[in-house]
Amino acid sequence: MKTSVYSNQDGVLVILALMVISVFAVTILGTISTLASSELAKTSSIAATEKTFHAAETGIDEALYRLLHNPGQGDFPIDPQFTGGVTVQVWIDPDPLDHFKQTITSVATDVTGKKRTLRMGVVTNAFSGGFDSAVQAGDGGITMEENSWIVGSVYSNGPILGANKAYIRGDVTVANNLFLQEVCVGDIPGGSQCVTDTDVDTGAPISRNVHAYELRSSEIWGDAYYQMLTGAIKVNGTSCSGNASCHLVTTDPPTVPLPITDDIVHTWESGIGNPPPATSGPCTVGTDNYAYCIKSSDPPLILENNKIVGDVWVQKGTTLTLKGNVWVVGKIVFESSGSSVHDSLIQALGPGAKVMIADDGNDSNDADIIDMAPNYDVQGSCTDCSSYVLLVSMSRNMDTSAMPYAVYASNNSNSLVLAAPNGSIRVKQGGEAKAMASKQLHLEQGSHVVYSPALGSFYVSPNGNYTFAPDPNNPWQEL
Repeated sequence: MKTSVYSNQDGVLVILALMVISVFAVTILGTISTLASSELAKTSSIAATEKTFHAAETGIDEALYRLLHNPGQGDFPIDPQFTGGVTVQVWIDPDPLDHFKQTITSVATDVTGKKRTLRMGVVTNAFSGGFDSAVQAGDGGITMEENSWIVGSVYSNGPILGANKAYIRGDVTVANNLFLQEVCVGDIPGGSQCVTDTDVDTGAPISRNVHAYELRSSEIWGDAYYQMLTGAIKVNGTSCSGNASCHLVTTDPPTVPLPITDDIVHTWESGIGNPPPATSGPCTVGTDNYAYCIKSSDPPLILENNKIVGDVWVQKGTTLTLKGNVWVVGKIVFESSGSSVHDSLIQALGPGAKVMIADDGNDSNDADIIDMAPNYDVQGSCTDCSSYVLLVSMSRNMDTSAMPYAVYASNNSNSLVLAAPNGSIRVKQGGEAKAMASKQLHLEQGSHVVYSPALGSFYVSPNGNYTFAPDPNNPWQEL
């Protein structure tokens, strides 16, 4: 008997077709879901990035606003509560090659670590550089008499010649294949015979470095970099034989320009043109005739962007306020009272430094000198706005061994800065300043320079009115 078995193939095909369709549908849905998740993540990432970008823009805007009100504005953060939780840090850096330019950099970082960095430059009409060193000298070098001292770094294109207990508490660099001689450098420990003035050896010990072609008869507490040693040299208390702090090198430090140059001074002068306010008139002191005399019997005098043609004499007991810069086409003499008692006041109205320039415009040696007596108290008008008095002589007298010096100063000051870009500065016995820059410098016995870190960045407006504009050579960009 023949038996036949029949199968319904149509049902099986339908089931298989449904299974294929289901798998395909699941695949499509999975792909769509993955794409959707990816797009969602991408959208979130873009949103976060946009948020960070806007926060960085806020940093740029805030920097521009602050610069408008304070050209000496330094680096600052922005509180995350004002930027949606994004951390923003802003840097404002003077251009080392052009002190009338600054660069703003704003870096925004969100909670996931994403960063956006924006940068732009501005051109200003204000000097926005500063003094990186307490003392900077040209090729005339530095002479330090007995017990003179400097707190802050020193950079010299000429030799540094010290004497008994001359002391520098800071890094020292000597360029031009020259030498450092008879100077104590660094944080001198107790018991050393190098320093007797306890005022200069204060603060936490910090390693100090010395760079010079030749070291002569000096004591250094820090690291020494040299090509030649002469005489008794001690580095961290011992000789250089087997001393890990002594480094024999083959290169010499580069020369560097002074922070105040002729071009900078002439830019300041270009914004000064107002006639000076009236005083009691010209006067004769000894055998010298002065065109403009400021006497203690005169009302307190305010000078603001005044150009004075002729020599200026300031009598002891005077109060002089600088609201703007002053250009004297001649010399400036501050009368001495014969003592160090401060009976006279020179004050800069901040924010910003005020400049008093002696420049007769004839590249002379003695017609545009500055002689500062010890009885003058020189003050800024605020503690946090870089308010200083900057005395600048354009005299070309380079001789610090005989009068007249470009600047001859003696003053116990918390706000006095001295500059002689073409000549010499000599500080009288016991005198003090905050910073100095000159072709040649001489510190008499007991005189000193105590650097303020705020001098690393201060500004001087050329005409009392501050302006700035975007720098076409350093445009807005994202880094």
